[in-house]
Amino acid sequence: MFSTYQVNIMQSCDLCGSYIWGMEKAYMCSACKLICHKKCLSKIINACSTRCARLNDGVPGHLHFGVQVCVLTSKTYPIPMVVQMMLEHVELNGLYTEGIYRKSGSACHARELHQLLGTNPERVALENYSIHTVTGLMKRWLRELPEPLLTFSLYNDFLLAVELPEQSEQLRAVYQKLDELPPANFNTLERLVFHLVRVAKEEEHNRMSANSLAIVFAPCILRTPDTTDPFLGMKDISKTTTCVEILISEQFRRYTEKMQEITELEFAEALAVNQLKLKRQNT
Repeated sequence: MFSTYQVNIMQSCDLCGSYIWGMEKAYMCSACKLICHKKCLSKIINACSTRCARLNDGVPGHLHFGVQVCVLTSKTYPIPMVVQMMLEHVELNGLYTEGIYRKSGSACHARELHQLLGTNPERVALENYSIHTVTGLMKRWLRELPEPLLTFSLYNDFLLAVELPEQSEQLRAVYQKLDELPPANFNTLERLVFHLVRVAKEEEHNRMSANSLAIVFAPCILRTPDTTDPFLGMKDISKTTTCVEILISEQFRRYTEKMQEITELEFAEALAVNQLKLKRQNT
């Protein structure tokens, strides 16, 4: 059930969490799309073969993984259900976890959760799984999209944006391209980046900076078509990482600025209330 897989852009092994470098040979399961080093293959091949047999015996196919974002969104769910579930769970339970999104969970549990979330997410209790298993599934959801969140058609435009000489020009050009994304992609990306800002905000605890998160997520949301020359993907790694880091860092700045404004307003409100109380007491 496993076949060799040519890694075009650096990504992490779903088992050990270490990077698989561009142009390195990896292995991919044809059923669950798990990607791992050759050295890690012996750890999971038997369990995965068993699961693949179950899938072939009639377990329903995935309805929430490996399909276009627009299919998974509606007025009721502007963000895909499984994405919202996983992000909320991490925000409630994992922001302080060291190595969040960099480390991997149990491969066996990941395959089980992948199947459950893919077919019937309403009945899944994420608290029964480790936080690293959930974050691994979040990355896999992004990787399994037929087209990445930032789309194939805008790939070169985003790369050109980060080649501009001034940082302000890069920022403006990147955000101009974001406006061209399909609504479902834009909304999902916006939610994801807001989530990554919350993760980066706790860097002191989780050791994941905006740059660290960009390294992890760039191959998931900004990648070339599979038919593209793998050498080109290797050459673009630094640019795709820079692009995603710009998104996270800018939203981090805006978030911090907004929270500061709220703090100042709350202080002004408390001061006004106290002054009003004093005036009432003196009348």
